[in-house]
Parts: sequence; structure tokens; C-alpha cells
Amino acid sequence: LQLLSAVLRHHDNGSAESVARGHILFALDYFKDRYYEKKSIREIAKMGNMSISSLEKSFLAATGKTPSEYRNSLRIEYSKALLAGGFPIAEVAERVGFSDVYYFAKTFKRYTGITPGMYLRKGSSLAAQP
Repeated sequence: LQLLSAVLRHHDNGSAESVARGHILFALDYFKDRYYEKKSIREIAKMGNMSISSLEKSFLAATGKTPSEYRNSLRIEYSKALLAGGFPIAEVAERVGFSDVYYFAKTFKRYTGITPGMYLRKGSSLAAQP
């Protein structure tokens, strides 16, 4: 994330491409600092003075992920640390921004290949795995 931000900031020349970079940087910073918030992608785009389609296209081109995928990947990474710290699954789900523990478990499994319960049972040795 820091490397991508630095590269995007380095190539700022005031062009339309530069404006798109600014939008991406806004979204990256927003997700990094507020991954746990339950704002929709539409709301985040509006906060950054951009259309949702502009944000999604620019973000996908720059990161290879949609804004939602990117936010979920951050949420899952933070959740792994919380789980390794001994927090209960339901509390972890809430802390990282999931309103529904079942949706959290489904998303966790999609990103890690295992359920949060399996992650807890296997222990922190999984923390190093992507």
C-alpha cells in the first residue's frame, strides 16, 4: 500500500490521469485508515468527489482489485491479527466492519481458504500465510 501510494504520488503532473491518481490515493488512504467503517463504495466515491464508476475503474486499473475487494482484503488481514490475539469471532467480525458474523466467516474463507474457527484452532502459525 505504501509503495503504491508513493509511486502514484511521484507521477503527479496535473493531468486527467493525475486526477484519477488522486482519486485512487484518496480511496487507498480512506480504506487504510477506516477499513472498519460500514460506508458504501458509493458514499466513499462521493466523499472523494468522484463517480462510483470512475472510482471503480481507476481503482481496478491501479490495484487489480475492486474497491470492495480491496477493503475486504484489509478487513481479513486485520481480523487475522485479532483472532491470533484471542478475540472471539463475533467481536472480530464487528471490529473489522462486518455486521453479520456469517458473512464475515464466508468472506474470511473466500480470502484465506479456511473458516475463522479453523484459523483459531490451527493457531497463529497461519498468520504468516496469505
